[in-house]
Amino acid sequence: MALEFISEGAVPAYLALSTDIADSKIPGASLIGKLIYLTDSKSWLVINTDLTVSEYVLAFGGSIDVGDVTLLQSTAEIGKLGAGTAVIGKVGIDQSVSGTTNKVSIDQTTMGTTNAVSRAATVVTPSATASTNTYVLVPNALIDTLNSFSGTFTILNTGADSINWKVLAGNGSGLTEAIEAQAEATVTAGAYGTFSVTPAIWRYYGVYIMSSAPDTPGEATVVGTAKG
Repeated sequence: MALEFISEGAVPAYLALSTDIADSKIPGASLIGKLIYLTDSKSWLVINTDLTVSEYVLAFGGSIDVGDVTLLQSTAEIGKLGAGTAVIGKVGIDQSVSGTTNKVSIDQTTMGTTNAVSRAATVVTPSATASTNTYVLVPNALIDTLNSFSGTFTILNTGADSINWKVLAGNGSGLTEAIEAQAEATVTAGAYGTFSVTPAIWRYYGVYIMSSAPDTPGEATVVGTAKG
């Protein structure tokens, strides 16, 4: 196709094909600084002072804040970002090297609840476990808070006799070097207990139980969560 002029104030001011380029120029493209959109390659060119054309790069230093706006891009690629930081609404794209996206961050410190980010939670629901005369980790009652901010446990005594329980924490999944995150507490038959930690300092947290009195087992039903 031949060069198509739209208007001097339009973006782009011209439409063309990549095959229209000859000797780094597009015949008829004479408005210096205006943009040309190549419909076949979906790329953007800018007209230089010598009327040659070159790839259009959005260059800026520092930051650009265009407020809380919505950008709709159906198929067009709007140039390329140069080195620096762009803030479009509350989404920041940090490019230390032009053309390479290194970090995308979402700032929601002041935005409304409609823009809240959903945070996944890990939930463990081990089977009901009878207590013994010594402390043992309830099978599968271990949460990993590596990618979480907080952790919680609830314990329900579904047995006939009281049980003692505590929460141990450590950085190894075996809790061999564990510390007491919650000291021993008693849960009577039919009662429940709770534990929570924010922020989760240790990576792993586990629930340990034992019978309050020898040879009189209770039964623990534990639910644990690790949340962002």
